[in-house]
Amino acid sequence: MAHKVIACLWVDLKANGLGLPSRLLDSFAGEVLLLRVIRRALACTAFEKLVILASPQDAQRLRGFALPSRCELMPTEAQDVPQRAWLRKSRKWALDGWRGGIAWSTAFDEEGPPAALWEACQRFQADAVLHLPSHAPFLDPVLNASLVDLHLRRRTSFQFTFAQAPPGLLGTAYHPEFLSTMARGGLTPRNALMVRPGQEGMDPQRTDCHFDAGEKVRNSVYRLSCESPRLWRLGEALAAEEKRRGSDLDALAAVEHLDANPALWRGTLPREILADLGTPTPEAWRGWLGGLAAAGDSTVTLGVKGEPLAHPRWKEFLLPSPAYGLHLRTAGAGLDEAACEALMALPVDVVTLRPGGEEAVERLASIQRRIGHAAPLLSLEFVLGRETEGELPAWWARWQGKVDWLAVVPGTPPALDLAPPRRRPCVKLSRLLYAAPDGTVHPCAEEAPGAPGLGRLDRDAVEALWAGVVLGGLRSAHAAGRWPEKDPPCASCRQWAWV
Repeated sequence: MAHKVIACLWVDLKANGLGLPSRLLDSFAGEVLLLRVIRRALACTAFEKLVILASPQDAQRLRGFALPSRCELMPTEAQDVPQRAWLRKSRKWALDGWRGGIAWSTAFDEEGPPAALWEACQRFQADAVLHLPSHAPFLDPVLNASLVDLHLRRRTSFQFTFAQAPPGLLGTAYHPEFLSTMARGGLTPRNALMVRPGQEGMDPQRTDCHFDAGEKVRNSVYRLSCESPRLWRLGEALAAEEKRRGSDLDALAAVEHLDANPALWRGTLPREILADLGTPTPEAWRGWLGGLAAAGDSTVTLGVKGEPLAHPRWKEFLLPSPAYGLHLRTAGAGLDEAACEALMALPVDVVTLRPGGEEAVERLASIQRRIGHAAPLLSLEFVLGRETEGELPAWWARWQGKVDWLAVVPGTPPALDLAPPRRRPCVKLSRLLYAAPDGTVHPCAEEAPGAPGLGRLDRDAVEALWAGVVLGGLRSAHAAGRWPEKDPPCASCRQWAWV
């Protein structure tokens, strides 16, 4: 018996899945972005109808568009999940992957009320729903068709089918019962994919609900949707390559083009700034971070090696800035009741308590419960080394469920060296910069204290340092397999495989 499949596209004309301004009605490579996404979606023949879901207000604005015959506009009053703000915070440091967010959040949790998908499923009496990402101009029709086929063949065993692939290439397929459960409970796919106590050895990508998009696509780290200014420019570069070739890029071709042109993905600004507070003033700090506005999705982490709360003006470093995400790591120094209240009221996305900060957990968690989903997420860190690995089970049992995330980080020396056997160019060189307490800026936080670095934050613009000769030379050396013996100490570094 043939199954009825529909595809759904959630259209929000105010904000996209990252919480940034929606650009669905902007011109992208000569097409309105929404119409290009629809065109790419309809190239897939695995579904009967593409349902455009939107609020009544947005649906009214969309009525002026001539939609293709396989499309239907469906206004809905469906309410979003109450934890939307929490989910967006949890994803800010994992945008490039389908998973990796705090508390097991995934790219599949980023947009669209599950209740709206369930409404569409009921209205069209569908046996399966393919949910497609909205700001995705490079949807792969062949891979989406294969994902739907896998879902239909295994729907009696697995009600949710996903792909391990960069966000923006494929959708996710749902059984009606799965959608009903999410809609009734205010849940998202994360709730099905998270690893629960006692199931730590189970990996959802090893189950039959996982669609394999191919090795190169599966192992790539390129987000191919256009929510931020940085991602928009990347998308335009890929669209220019399509124009040069005279045909659309499929997923594999897009990944191979970015592999061959690393500068496209690296962009003009770092994805992350790591920093320890010191002599630079909050005014100098915010002025330097102003350069991140052109990216729109860069994050900042304060407290890499030092204690940020020891700075007399620490609160001013946490005021609103152009950074997309703000993460504070602290050992809890000085976190009395008043300081905890002040911290949780600041626009911080994640607060991580390093070893020694456990005393503040209960106080911060109590404030978080009172504020609700708008409060910072709480993470607790355990340093796993050869001398501490025996303490991990008791630590985990004590804190499981009391904070949003338990993070186990490698110590020195690590209990287990998980670096790949063959060295590769350091991923940090194309992702981040580190600002030291003296105001010098370095390619990473591993560089020896006192090294001259790339420049100074009170003198050199962040985009100039990112595009500078020194960092460019270091990237070239790594690409050629030459690990510099000095400044920075790349030759002896064991952190090259990790961000």
